[in-house]
Amino acid sequence: MALRDPDRTRTNIVEVAATIFHQKGFKGTSLSDILTEAQISKGALYHHFSNKQELLYAVFDEVYKVNFLKRWNNITISADPINEIANVVESLALEGSDEEMCCGCPVHNLASELASVDESIRHRVDSLFCSIQKIISQGIETAKNNGDVGAHVDSKQISLFFMCTMSGIPQMVKSCQDREVYTQLTSALSDYVKQLKNI
Repeated sequence: MALRDPDRTRTNIVEVAATIFHQKGFKGTSLSDILTEAQISKGALYHHFSNKQELLYAVFDEVYKVNFLKRWNNITISADPINEIANVVESLALEGSDEEMCCGCPVHNLASELASVDESIRHRVDSLFCSIQKIISQGIETAKNNGDVGAHVDSKQISLFFMCTMSGIPQMVKSCQDREVYTQLTSALSDYVKQLKNI
């Protein structure tokens, strides 16, 4: 008989739940969906999580947030942060799977579905978006210090505009489910970022 590995079981639950929440949304996902896909008993799930909401918080903190931030972390250490920001934006459409295009961004989906009724999710999403906004602002400030962007450019204002645009793209693409639209939108935002060097 194989020995049980609680850590591996927990990781499996979180990863399976992350996928299903992304596909069906939080409210559309039942614990039965997760139990079936993860091939575990209800007791195994409740050993790690007291309810579906607690599982959702773990999914956000350990999967969605980590994956979301991973794309942007190099901006603050890049010698050319403007090009790095533009490259990250362009990569979204190039690397995004058909499932991501169809289901939308899991973070934005949660914000749409739960931010008005779940203060913990609202806080988590807001904190994550603020973290990205800060990274973009720091990147622009570095570019200003390097002489690549004019000293008069308002990095906070531009980073806020950037985040608002980034928030709208997944919703539009999810609605039309057209990869060409995704490419056009990310290309337009990338071009906008590159043009900061001329300001």
